[in-house]
Amino acid sequence: MLQPTTDYILFHIDVKRPVWEDPLNKDGGKWIIRLRKGVADVLWENLVLALIGDQFDEEDRVCGCVLSVRSQEDIISVWHQDEKDAVAKEHIRYALYNPPNSTS
Repeated sequence: MLQPTTDYILFHIDVKRPVWEDPLNKDGGKWIIRLRKGVADVLWENLVLALIGDQFDEEDRVCGCVLSVRSQEDIISVWHQDEKDAVAKEHIRYALYNPPNSTS
Protein backbone atom coordinates (compact mmCIF):
# COMPACT_ATOMS: atom_id res chain seq x y z
CA MET A 1 0.00 0.00 0.00
CA LEU A 2 1.24 3.47 -0.89
CA GLN A 3 1.86 5.73 2.09
CA PRO A 4 0.13 9.16 2.16
CA THR A 5 2.20 12.34 1.82
CA THR A 6 5.01 10.43 0.14
CA ASP A 7 6.74 11.06 -3.17
CA TYR A 8 8.13 8.10 -5.11
CA ILE A 9 10.76 9.24 -7.62
CA LEU A 10 12.44 7.44 -10.52
CA PHE A 11 14.79 9.38 -12.80
CA HIS A 12 17.35 8.59 -15.47
CA ILE A 13 20.83 7.93 -14.07
CA ASP A 14 22.19 11.09 -15.76
CA VAL A 15 19.76 13.31 -13.83
CA LYS A 16 21.77 14.32 -10.77
CA ARG A 17 18.78 15.75 -8.87
CA PRO A 18 15.06 15.55 -9.72
CA VAL A 19 14.66 19.34 -9.96
CA TRP A 20 14.09 21.69 -12.90
CA GLU A 21 17.53 23.23 -12.40
CA ASP A 22 19.25 19.96 -13.35
CA PRO A 23 20.87 20.34 -16.82
CA LEU A 24 18.74 17.52 -18.31
CA ASN A 25 15.52 19.02 -16.94
CA LYS A 26 16.05 22.77 -17.44
CA ASP A 27 14.29 22.96 -20.85
CA GLY A 28 11.79 20.26 -20.04
CA GLY A 29 8.19 19.87 -19.13
CA LYS A 30 5.94 17.26 -17.62
CA TRP A 31 2.68 15.45 -18.05
CA ILE A 32 0.52 15.39 -14.93
CA ILE A 33 -2.16 12.81 -14.27
CA ARG A 34 -4.41 13.25 -11.23
CA LEU A 35 -5.96 10.02 -9.98
CA ARG A 36 -8.60 9.04 -7.49
CA LYS A 37 -7.39 7.01 -4.55
CA GLY A 38 -6.81 3.29 -5.17
CA VAL A 39 -5.77 3.58 -8.82
CA ALA A 40 -2.20 4.85 -8.71
CA ASP A 41 -0.42 1.73 -7.46
CA VAL A 42 -1.04 -0.30 -10.63
CA LEU A 43 -0.47 2.64 -12.96
CA TRP A 44 2.76 3.55 -11.15
CA GLU A 45 4.01 -0.02 -11.41
CA ASN A 46 3.23 -0.10 -15.15
CA LEU A 47 4.93 3.27 -15.69
CA VAL A 48 8.08 2.23 -13.82
CA LEU A 49 8.27 -1.02 -15.79
CA ALA A 50 7.76 0.89 -19.05
CA LEU A 51 10.56 3.31 -18.18
CA ILE A 52 13.11 0.71 -17.16
CA GLY A 53 12.03 -1.56 -20.02
CA ASP A 54 12.59 1.16 -22.66
CA GLN A 55 8.94 1.24 -23.72
CA PHE A 56 9.18 4.96 -24.47
CA ASP A 57 10.92 5.99 -27.69
CA GLU A 58 14.50 7.23 -27.30
CA GLU A 59 13.66 10.52 -29.03
CA ASP A 60 10.94 11.22 -26.46
CA ARG A 61 13.71 11.84 -23.94
CA VAL A 62 11.79 11.00 -20.79
CA CYS A 63 13.85 12.10 -17.76
CA GLY A 64 11.85 10.33 -15.10
CA CYS A 65 8.60 10.16 -13.21
CA VAL A 66 7.15 11.01 -9.82
CA LEU A 67 4.23 9.59 -7.89
CA SER A 68 2.93 11.99 -5.25
CA VAL A 69 0.60 10.19 -2.84
CA ARG A 70 -1.72 12.60 -1.07
CA SER A 71 -4.70 12.17 1.23
CA GLN A 72 -7.38 13.10 -1.35
CA GLU A 73 -5.72 12.03 -4.63
CA ASP A 74 -2.55 10.67 -6.16
CA ILE A 75 -0.57 12.50 -8.84
CA ILE A 76 1.71 10.92 -11.44
CA SER A 77 4.13 13.21 -13.30
CA VAL A 78 6.25 12.20 -16.28
CA TRP A 79 9.14 14.59 -16.89
CA HIS A 80 10.64 15.03 -20.35
CA GLN A 81 13.67 16.99 -21.58
CA ASP A 82 12.23 19.33 -24.21
CA GLU A 83 8.98 21.21 -23.61
CA LYS A 84 9.08 22.63 -27.15
CA ASP A 85 9.27 19.20 -28.87
CA ALA A 86 5.63 18.71 -29.86
CA VAL A 87 6.25 15.30 -31.47
CA ALA A 88 7.90 13.90 -28.34
CA LYS A 89 5.12 15.30 -26.16
CA GLU A 90 2.52 13.61 -28.34
CA HIS A 91 4.40 10.28 -28.20
CA ILE A 92 4.55 10.47 -24.41
CA ARG A 93 0.87 11.39 -24.16
CA TYR A 94 -0.05 8.49 -26.40
CA ALA A 95 2.09 6.04 -24.37
CA LEU A 96 0.53 7.23 -21.11
CA TYR A 97 -3.06 6.96 -22.28
CA ASN A 98 -2.65 3.87 -24.50
CA PRO A 99 -0.35 1.51 -22.62
CA PRO A 100 0.52 -1.91 -24.04
CA ASN A 101 -2.00 -4.59 -23.04
CA SER A 102 -4.61 -1.88 -22.52
CA THR A 103 -8.16 -3.19 -22.56
CA SER A 104 -9.63 0.10 -23.76
